[in-house]
Amino acid sequence: MDLTRGILEVKGLESLLNLSSKCNKITTITSVTLYATEVIHSNCWWVGGGSNPGPPD
Repeated sequence: MDLTRGILEVKGLESLLNLSSKCNKITTITSVTLYATEVIHSNCWWVGGGSNPGPPD
């Protein structure tokens, strides 16, 4: 009985890990996209229609 319960707990942990890895992938993609946007805006300050033309202060 204990062995069966242990196996079920492991299966439950595996499904949680799979779920969290999917969430982590989404979070990572979102973070990378935001970071890339920041880098583009800081290097190409004329992109993105800021109110003052010119490099950021």
